Amino acid sequence: MELCRHVCSVGGGRARRSNGLCAENSTKSPRYLDVSDLIQTGRASSSLHGLYWTIRNIRGANVCLAELVMKDLMEPFLKDGKSLLLAYDQGLEHGPSKDFDDRNVDPQFIMDTAVDGAFSGIVFQKGLAEKYYNGKVPLIIKVNGKSALPKGEPNSKQICSVEEAISLGARGIGYTIYAGSQYEPDMLQEFGRISKEAHENGLPAISWVYPRGESIKNDIAPEIISYAARIGLELGADAVKIKYTGDPKTFSWAVKSAGKAHVYMSGGPKTPTDEDFLRQISGVMEAGATGLAVGRNIWQHPEPLKLAEKLKQVIFEGKRLVQIPPSQ
Repeated sequence: MELCRHVCSVGGGRARRSNGLCAENSTKSPRYLDVSDLIQTGRASSSLHGLYWTIRNIRGANVCLAELVMKDLMEPFLKDGKSLLLAYDQGLEHGPSKDFDDRNVDPQFIMDTAVDGAFSGIVFQKGLAEKYYNGKVPLIIKVNGKSALPKGEPNSKQICSVEEAISLGARGIGYTIYAGSQYEPDMLQEFGRISKEAHENGLPAISWVYPRGESIKNDIAPEIISYAARIGLELGADAVKIKYTGDPKTFSWAVKSAGKAHVYMSGGPKTPTDEDFLRQISGVMEAGATGLAVGRNIWQHPEPLKLAEKLKQVIFEGKRLVQIPPSQ
C-alpha cells in the first residue's frame, strides 16, 4: 500500500500537507498518523475498506482520508489487466451425473489442468480446496452454494466463512446471487456482510450474478445482463461474473454498467465447436471485459490444454475471431 502526499483541510480553511494520513482532534492541534499508528491499533488491513474502518475507530480522532493509492484487490488473478479462471463448482450446483465423466469427475484432474494450463486462478468449493488445492494457482473459494435437488425459486446460502476460506489458501471470495429470485434480498444482505469481511482481510469479493426465478423470462436479455453487472458494482463486488448477451455491442453496455468492477463472462454449457466458443470470447473481450471464468468448455473438452492456449491468445494477446451474424 502506498500513501500519497495530499492536502488535508484543517479548521479555519487552513491546509497542511502530509506524506501520511491526517487526523484532526476536536480539542487539540492537528496530528498526523503513519502506518505505525495503524499497526498499534491491531486492526490494520491491506485493503482500503479495512484501512478506512481502522482509522474511523481510532479513539479521539476525526479523520480525513485523502488520496490513497491501492493495488487492485483482483491483482493476484490478473495479467496486464486480463484473466482466465478455471471454475469447478458444478459438482455441488449440478450434481456429478449431469456434467462429469470418468476423467473430469476427479478434482485432481481439474487441479492439474489449472496448473498445466497456467490459468489465472481456480474456483473450488471448500471441500475440494481442503483435499485437492496445491497452492500453485491462485484460489477463489465459493462461500455459498445449493444443490439442484430442491425445486422452486433459487436460494444459495453461505456454507463457508471468509476465515475458513483464508485458512484454506483463498486469495479471493466468491458468492452467487440469484437476482430476481424471491430470496434475492437474503442473498444481497449476506453478500454485503461477506464482501465487507473479505475486504477487511485484503481479499477481493467476486459476485456470480445470475438472474433466475419466475420473474425472469430471458436471462441473457441485454437489459437483464447489464442489470446483473450493475448489481455487482452497487454491492461492492471487485469482480462480477455474468452471462454473455450474444454480441459485443450489447455486452459492452454491461461492462460499462459494471464500472470499476472487473467483468468475467460465465463460460456456460459446452458449445458445439471450439470456434463457436472462441467467437463468444472474442466478442466478450472486444466489449472490454476482463476475461473468462470457464468450466465445462475446458474440462469436458478432449484436449483441454489446447483449447486453453487458444483462449489465452484471445484474452491476453488480442487475437479475435470474426463474429458471424445470425442468419436472417
